[in-house]
Amino acid sequence: MESAVKNDLNSKYLFKISMSKGDFSRLSELITSECGIKMPIPKKIMLESRLRKRLRVLGLQSFSDYCSYLFSSEGKQNELDMMIDSVTTNKTEFFREPRHFEYLSDKALPDLITKQKRGIRRSLKVWSAACSSGEEPYSLAMLLQEFKGLYQGFHYTITASDISTKVLKKAKDGIYPESRADPVPLAFKKKYLLRS
Repeated sequence: MESAVKNDLNSKYLFKISMSKGDFSRLSELITSECGIKMPIPKKIMLESRLRKRLRVLGLQSFSDYCSYLFSSEGKQNELDMMIDSVTTNKTEFFREPRHFEYLSDKALPDLITKQKRGIRRSLKVWSAACSSGEEPYSLAMLLQEFKGLYQGFHYTITASDISTKVLKKAKDGIYPESRADPVPLAFKKKYLLRS
């Protein structure tokens, strides 16, 4: 009971502390240099909110303590990836931005294949940057696999990347709640997805 009360008090204390301008500046510069995410001053409250969880996990009492740890050699090795995972926003879904997929299917791919012989003479290389938990590259894979059936000799590779190691693990596993597959066309669901 005593530890529960102590944890509750610690949570309330952490909720009240704020980040100094100096600590925000150091963190903002690190985030921009490590992963290219701009962190202007209006995002200070969001950054505080997301990093408070890390302070709780690490048992630290202030953002100054967090910065001291993060910028130490141990912190860079053990905490940098966790901090990056905390500040990234991972928005994704199957066939997100349907118009993009329509354009790819109706215009871009047919032009690339028929006019430039991309995917025929040499493999078509597609990069899904900021792939999050993988729904978008899997959507691309379904679409490209359909083209493989239409154009003899069509080959492709997909590279999917993200700066968040947490979501990349989900992408690698490729296991999603059934509700996440709602945007997938029924024919694609039957052909490319498995229910477990």
